[in-house]
Amino acid sequence: MRWSRIAALTVLLLTVPAPANAAPLPAAGAGNGATPTKTVTLITGDEVSVSYQGSRPFVTVLPAPGREKITVLTRYSKDRRGADHLMVTPVDALAPLNQGRLDRRLFDVAELIRQGRKGDELIYTRTTVLDAVSVRADRGLWETLKHSGKAWLNGRIRLSDDVSNVQIGAPRAWESGYTGKGVTVGVLDTGYDATHPDLKGVVTDAKDFTGEGITDTHGHGTHVASTIAGSGAASGGRHKGVAPDARLVVGKVCGEDSCEESAVLEGMEWAAQHAKVVSMSLGGDATDGTDPLSVAVNELTARHGALFVVAAGNNGWAGTVGTPAAADAALAVGSVSKQDVLSSFSSQGPRVGDHAVKPDITAPGENIIAARAAGTSLGDPVDALHTSASGTSMATPHVSGAAAILAQRQPAWSPEQLKAGLMGTATTLDGPSVFEQGAGRLDVARAVTTTVQVSPPSLSFGLVKYPYTNEKPITKTLTYRNDGDAPRTLPLSRTGTAPITFSANEITVPAHGEAKVDVTFTPAGLTAAGGFGGRITPNVAFGGTAEAESYELTVKVIDRDGKPAAGADEEDFLDIARIDDYDEHDDIELVNGVAKVRLPKGVYAVDSLTTTKRGDKPVRTMASSPDVAVDRAGVVITIDARKGKKIEVLPDQKGLTRHVADVNVVHSGKTTVNTGLRARGADELYAVPVKSDPKTFGFGVYQGLVKDGLAYYVAKPTAGAVPSSLTYRVHAKDMARDDARYRAQGIAAAGTRSAVPAYVPGQSVIFAAGIPVPLPGRRTEYFSVGEDIEYYHYLWQHKIGTPLQLDGEIRLPLTIYRKGERRATDWNSAVHGNDISGHETFNAVRRFENTIAVQSWPFAPSGQGQTAWALNAGLTVNGGTSLSTEDGKVLGAENRLITMMTMPAERARYVLDVKMSRAPEWSTLATTVSTTWRFTSERTTATEYVPLLTLRTSGKFDDYNRAPVASSFGLDVMTGQQAGSAGKRIIAKVTVETSADDGETWTSARASGHTGDRWSFTTANPAGAKFMSVRVTAVDSTGDSVEQTTIRAYGILSAGG
Repeated sequence: MRWSRIAALTVLLLTVPAPANAAPLPAAGAGNGATPTKTVTLITGDEVSVSYQGSRPFVTVLPAPGREKITVLTRYSKDRRGADHLMVTPVDALAPLNQGRLDRRLFDVAELIRQGRKGDELIYTRTTVLDAVSVRADRGLWETLKHSGKAWLNGRIRLSDDVSNVQIGAPRAWESGYTGKGVTVGVLDTGYDATHPDLKGVVTDAKDFTGEGITDTHGHGTHVASTIAGSGAASGGRHKGVAPDARLVVGKVCGEDSCEESAVLEGMEWAAQHAKVVSMSLGGDATDGTDPLSVAVNELTARHGALFVVAAGNNGWAGTVGTPAAADAALAVGSVSKQDVLSSFSSQGPRVGDHAVKPDITAPGENIIAARAAGTSLGDPVDALHTSASGTSMATPHVSGAAAILAQRQPAWSPEQLKAGLMGTATTLDGPSVFEQGAGRLDVARAVTTTVQVSPPSLSFGLVKYPYTNEKPITKTLTYRNDGDAPRTLPLSRTGTAPITFSANEITVPAHGEAKVDVTFTPAGLTAAGGFGGRITPNVAFGGTAEAESYELTVKVIDRDGKPAAGADEEDFLDIARIDDYDEHDDIELVNGVAKVRLPKGVYAVDSLTTTKRGDKPVRTMASSPDVAVDRAGVVITIDARKGKKIEVLPDQKGLTRHVADVNVVHSGKTTVNTGLRARGADELYAVPVKSDPKTFGFGVYQGLVKDGLAYYVAKPTAGAVPSSLTYRVHAKDMARDDARYRAQGIAAAGTRSAVPAYVPGQSVIFAAGIPVPLPGRRTEYFSVGEDIEYYHYLWQHKIGTPLQLDGEIRLPLTIYRKGERRATDWNSAVHGNDISGHETFNAVRRFENTIAVQSWPFAPSGQGQTAWALNAGLTVNGGTSLSTEDGKVLGAENRLITMMTMPAERARYVLDVKMSRAPEWSTLATTVSTTWRFTSERTTATEYVPLLTLRTSGKFDDYNRAPVASSFGLDVMTGQQAGSAGKRIIAKVTVETSADDGETWTSARASGHTGDRWSFTTANPAGAKFMSVRVTAVDSTGDSVEQTTIRAYGILSAGG
């Protein structure tokens, strides 16, 4: 089901690139590949959060209630265009996916994030697309969908003049009296500006399907509508539409920059009942025309007799004509310049899947001047009422207007006849292929004067399998109809070198009659792989694709009982990925244990998951065939789950329970494909041993085993093989040890600890593995060692009895352990303060030229290296960041934690203030943290870390970060400067003040000496106080300084302890 790869649909408007001299300073949070965490909810109710650490996605899966033991299958790859695809599929979704009842996009987390979708927004039906409804998934719906019904992602689709009218022959049609009069065109777009002079009296009906109101706040819909039928009143007639006497019905289906598929479907059904022509300057990624929107076009065309004119897309390369332009019935429109040169952005065919001819036609789509909606800045504004824009969005309304003109000329014609009339009279352009221009560039003047039309208006010979000499000739029939009063004799010829012949050299079409001619294509005459095509004169575009050298691969899968794998009826998975070229993944159908897949000559990796039930207990077997050469006919591989070896991790300590188990397979080549299995229940796991090249294949097992006060984090990678033995005996003496102390922030809380490794050679994605830990608590933790095993450490805090959230995050730097190493990590210790040294999370203050980027985390624990990502945890804090000159002139102030501001070029003194407050349910400490830096800066020529001073304050607190009532309690201050900043700052003075009344009054602490960067102080913790606040100031030898205040920095033990 190739349509399942459909991506977001968008307004098909070509965007303007950034200036070449734009500053290279990345947006705060974007450094080192850093991105904010994005969270989606799968249709199953499970939440998936994704952020990037360097080049690797870091993924956290939070199971829905009752789904804590559901195993999850993962797959990460990049497509030919470099886009990530991250499939996170609970195994109970595999059967409906294999049966073709679920849209794969529902589990492609990377695609959901690109679309800005939550993942549980569905189009659901028990019958047909036109009976589908837009719903939010819940537990009940998911239980239904596991057994019946069909669901697609309610995805988002993109919103993709006087000279151009002359170019397509519109004025000549007008002179003949054809202006679209009496014809209604539906416009599905961003709404329209009802006050614009060009649209006054033109729109006869309008309906909003977005919930935002019909007014166009984007500008796209107004521009499109006026291109079709604008009166030109605002320009004295200069910029009037192609069909100025047509009338419009406007359906708003798009918001600011995208359109929900459910709204588009509703709008299509409405418009088809009110208009002869429906114009859609929007579209999604390439499909084979069987996706929901394309199916809807076909069904609505047949039901209501409306011609859908749809933008082909703005992707600019082969095989990218998007939905719903991919529909058979749609008139798909590409773009050319005003000089009849193919636009670089115009999406090209052939249609994916069947290699049919698409687009169908082209029209002017560059620098089109039309109406500008009030208050919008779409494109390049010309004046208050007009703007110039480019894209297949602009080409489409030219064709829609021409269709209205032709419908006026031929009111009885069907949508198929209108489509054929426009395609058959298009002007073939020199240079572009049939898959670039379709039938050619629109010529409405010819369309209204011709009396002969042909059906079908294009011939698609599809994909011709290799070797071509084995393929039989294909004959298709063209039917010519003559609506004129005299017979027409038509000589037949064709352009191009494709091996086609005609049943006659010429035909005579009688007046008001028909004549037929057969066109025979002989595949044996092909000499090279790739697209072929041209134009049959008169009036027909033709094309097809000669397959590259390809062969059929047969995969046989046997389950652990010796039976053919059930495939669609079970929790099975089969994947075939090319590793000597970019992976282009499609669904693979496994029927009675056999899959047959035709593939281009190359080297492939085959991965499978076979599930065999033992009562209620699933037994899952992973198998890989890493280097399958598909280079001849008859290649067959057999995957036999009975050969699988049980994966067992046997620690030297008794009583440990497996909390999480991962199996990872990585294939590395021109692209990397990373398939993983995350077992969260008691599933038995097996893998089939195999040997391969260590440079291209990696396998690994990871398990987290726990009991009270003890945890083993075991990572076992193997390069070039799945080992013949998968029993791993683990001994503490061979591991690294960490005696971890987990403090709480004033009150008992729930903790979730994740220590997951990047450990398999070539591993692309990291999945968090949350293991509960009480706060406070202590645990001895053992880690596998090795230079190639790098651990990602996280701790999340949340209220006892509540689900895990990401706001209580603490993380450590990436860690590589060595055999026998012993550590004692003190997690979550007071005093919490501002961190700008976590460059892995890009908490930093940087300057490039005259721009300063500020991203800090005000609530970092005092332990070295412990921080949180401001982009994640900062979502639940309040406050602001401000920058001023030392004399008080405010340069910028933002009510947020992450910001960029402009500074003067000259060397000067500045003050940077960051003040944030919070009130989490899991903490009573550090309710407000404010930091003030005073520093000197001037314009830089490269991105530099500003040399700001840093502070970390600590004391001998208990597990709840409390201190006893005391007349003399020690506080230590570690001073430093922002990591990566130039020079070495010498600290001249440090002072500490404390407050027992939340900062109303302050008392100076007594200095007790310092050694190196450590400064020691004593203060009193008075009886009756519940909390102590701390204010620390440090000044260096240049006069730069930092002052950090933490309200409720630590608690005071009551008399009863």
